[in-house]
Amino acid sequence: MFCMLSHAVDVTHVHVEDQASPSVAHTGRNFFAAFAAGMVRGDGFFHSLLEGGEGILTGKVTAALAERVGVDTSTASTMAAAATPYIAAFLKEKLA
Repeated sequence: MFCMLSHAVDVTHVHVEDQASPSVAHTGRNFFAAFAAGMVRGDGFFHSLLEGGEGILTGKVTAALAERVGVDTSTASTMAAAATPYIAAFLKEKLA
């Protein structure tokens, strides 16, 4: 049983790495940056999870734009993901 699970994990890991492009490489870091920023803001655990998802999207878009401009995609996407909860709260407040 353990051998089958170990093999499944290995195969899945290889598949994910094969499918990952440079803009997807830092998805976990983008999620955690936005999640941590939401926790620091005091948004609570579950709302911070949602902000982590928003951070992934923001990080991917920023990485794609940064790549075209010639800026380091990793740093740009992580900084954008960390700013996501603050930007989203500002827009919700101003547009509501």
